[in-house]
Amino acid sequence: MTVLVTGGSGFVGLNVLEALLTGGETVISCDLGPVPGPALETFGSLSGTLHEETLDVRDRAAVLALLARFRPSKVVHAAAISPAAEAELEAAGNIVAVNIGGTVNILDAAYSAGADRIVILSSAAVYGRAGFRFPILTEETPAEPTSIYGISKFAAEQIALRYRDLGCDLAALRLGSIFGPWEHVTSVRGTISPMWQILEFAKQGRPIRLPRPGRRDWIYGRDVGAAVVATLDFPGRVPALVNIGAGSQWSVADFCSQMSEVGVALDWAIDPAEANIDYHGPRDRAPLSTVALREFLDFSPRFDIRSAIVDYLAWAEAKCRQVPRQDQA
Repeated sequence: MTVLVTGGSGFVGLNVLEALLTGGETVISCDLGPVPGPALETFGSLSGTLHEETLDVRDRAAVLALLARFRPSKVVHAAAISPAAEAELEAAGNIVAVNIGGTVNILDAAYSAGADRIVILSSAAVYGRAGFRFPILTEETPAEPTSIYGISKFAAEQIALRYRDLGCDLAALRLGSIFGPWEHVTSVRGTISPMWQILEFAKQGRPIRLPRPGRRDWIYGRDVGAAVVATLDFPGRVPALVNIGAGSQWSVADFCSQMSEVGVALDWAIDPAEANIDYHGPRDRAPLSTVALREFLDFSPRFDIRSAIVDYLAWAEAKCRQVPRQDQA
């Protein structure tokens, strides 16, 4: 199987690449920037084969030409712009061009190239206000996006679902709140997870002050990558819309507490007045229902909070991002 992944150099894209390469697939990573060196080093030891191509999904002619050249059997569209709220207005044109226009270009190119399956990576941001009005968010919960990012992702997935209605084998995955390996700061992603921020503060020996506990259904990046692969491999017609969530909830405060339990030296507290960890919003969104994920895709996330922390720390230390342990403080 040859899989083309757009946004392959981004946080989610890298987790998708890793999952595919672990499974021995031939993968074409398309992005404006290269796959980071530490990821290339890791991916080189995996059983799959990686090819890199520079691609701007806004360039329709380039997108059509690239997919016509490679004719991938499957396509994962992960390229997107997700700015911080304060940068949203100045980025509005690019958000629409990449998140909506880029999706249309990929859909047309994948269809023309004869791809057997297309997976569009959407976002829980499409729920918007509904995330604070409903106790749990199912795929049938009304979408009420408020940010330009959320609006663009909802528009893109709805366009994609129209392609599905017209015969494309396609699924749109609504990704929840993600943290874990390969997260890094980029010019197109302004919503760095609290966990990444905490790891950086710990590495620098800085105090960590949380604005509130921050309870949510946080999902580990490697589970997201595995869920995408499960969707690509699903026999028969894939479900149209699937939430990708953890199926359980815990808080950022729980994360800090368990980091301390496994021996990381953290100076942390909940202190709204002196908060320096950004949750990218003043309230905690309702959890995503994972019924469709479990019952239709037959997939359940593997990592709970403790196993995710252990894996995350091992990844960080392997990439020379050591955090101080209690006996080193």
